Amino acid sequence: MINTVIVEGNLTRGPELSYTPNQVAVCKFGIACNNKRGEYENTYFATCEAWKSTAENIQKFFKKGKRIIVEGSLSTDSWEKDGQKRSKDKITVFKFHFVGPKDSAQSVNRDSQSEPAVDTDDIPF
Repeated sequence: MINTVIVEGNLTRGPELSYTPNQVAVCKFGIACNNKRGEYENTYFATCEAWKSTAENIQKFFKKGKRIIVEGSLSTDSWEKDGQKRSKDKITVFKFHFVGPKDSAQSVNRDSQSEPAVDTDDIPF
């Protein structure tokens, strides 16, 4: 059985990073996915959960409104409230991708690891 889902959308709230008692990082966030086919338009709201370094990186680089692509597996959380059975789909994220132009935080991170500038006057051609 294959259980893989890929979703692209915008974060509906800022990522919430926390740690389990064993100090394992977990990040919870939501994504709004717009689906438009001709005149028909539908928005799906996905609840997402990432773990370990994936969780820490999502919290570090993303904020509410930022576009993201997530890959993960789909599961259902079930509980009972006031005698009513409830359930909610959840994507357990194992991989994510940046979408759109790089923001200043990513540029600073990339620039700090770049090679030193070369003086073009020293090049013999």
